[in-house]
Amino acid sequence: MKKAVSYNHLFLMTATLLTIASCGENKNKGGSNTGFVVNQSVSAVRDLTAAERTIATRICYAYQSKNSSLRTQTYYGGTFNFSVNTKSCSLANENYLVSGVLTTAPDGSLIFDSKTTKSFNNKVQTSQTGFLSQLCSKIVNNLPVSNTAVVNNVTVQVAFLTSDLDTYVLNYFTSQNNVLKITSADTFKVRTQFNQSPGQILGMDESYTKQSVCSDNKTFSQATQNFTGFTVL
Repeated sequence: MKKAVSYNHLFLMTATLLTIASCGENKNKGGSNTGFVVNQSVSAVRDLTAAERTIATRICYAYQSKNSSLRTQTYYGGTFNFSVNTKSCSLANENYLVSGVLTTAPDGSLIFDSKTTKSFNNKVQTSQTGFLSQLCSKIVNNLPVSNTAVVNNVTVQVAFLTSDLDTYVLNYFTSQNNVLKITSADTFKVRTQFNQSPGQILGMDESYTKQSVCSDNKTFSQATQNFTGFTVL
């Protein structure tokens, strides 16, 4: 497997400053408990805390770097590989491998183009596309950022935390008997300057998990997609 050994980081100075600022920080510092709970109600609407903004800023700059670096010949057109584990509402488990060629969708966003018929998230999250794009523009302009947004009549709440990787969770809520209840959640574990080593891709979503409430409103399905590497022609 051929891997890149160097990166053209557009925001090296900012990344370095953020890394220094994070030294000595509690690794579990950040948002509240992000464990998925069926029948969970929406939390209070508030601005991100200082700790959450620190994590969000690292992710936004990493995503901005990724948006540029993935369009270079080092990665563009390469094949990205993932392992996937799923648990259905019937409690059936499945494990499989998928691959996708990094290319551009008609709207200009980056995707992993794959012929697989298996469940697979092929969208590339960057500072320009995905939920965080609206948040990142406020972060870089030092504007207040709310933990809540309404997208297509769905209430979305974001939480940030740091463990082995900088992480953000998107919880989706819809109205049920006039009460906003959780329906699904997306969790992204992102490679940032906080935890990057040579040979790794800055801004890469190392892990993505989707959880959805089942029709019985008592259990939930789950799919976890882990990045395992890439190859180039």
